[in-house]
Amino acid sequence: MGAERVVSVYQATSAADLDRARVFFRAFAAWHRDRHEDDRELIEAYFDPAGFERELAGLPGAYAPPSGRLLLAGIGGAPVGCAALRRIDDQSCEMKRMFVSPAAQGCGAGRALATALIRAAREQAYAAMYLDTSIRQGEALSLYRSLGFAEVEPYYDTPPPLRDWLVFMKLAL
Repeated sequence: MGAERVVSVYQATSAADLDRARVFFRAFAAWHRDRHEDDRELIEAYFDPAGFERELAGLPGAYAPPSGRLLLAGIGGAPVGCAALRRIDDQSCEMKRMFVSPAAQGCGAGRALATALIRAAREQAYAAMYLDTSIRQGEALSLYRSLGFAEVEPYYDTPPPLRDWLVFMKLAL
C-alpha cells in the first residue's frame, strides 16, 4: 500500500466493525510477541490474557461514545488499523490499542487515527490525553512526540519491571 493512498477513519459501530477491531487487537498483541520475543514475560503481563479476552468480548465497552471511541482506519476500502480512546476521569482520557497492520505501516494510518482521537477528546472537553507504549516502539514514540505528547511519570499503578518497559506520555488538550 503506497503512501499516496487516502486513509479513512471511522467509528466502529456495527457487529462487523467490532469483529474487525477484535482482529486488530489480537494482531496487536501477536505483533508485540513476535517482534519482541525477549520481552515475552512483560508483554504477557501488559496484555493480561484473561483481562484482554474480557475486553475483546465486551467491545466497545469503555471505548463506547460518548466518553470513548473505537476507531478503524481503512485504505481503499480495506481495514488497516485501529485505535481507541477511553475515559480516565472527567478531565482526562487515554489513547489505547493503536495498531496498524505491518503492510500498511508508513501510509499515515497511525497519524490519522491518533489525530481523530485527539479531535474527539477535545470535542468531549477532556483537558489531557494519556498513553503508554513500550520502550521498544520507536515508530510509535516518534509519532506521539510529533503530535505533541511528552513523557510523564506513570499515571496508573504498574509493577516495576513492567513500568520500566513502558513509556508514559501526556498531551495537554
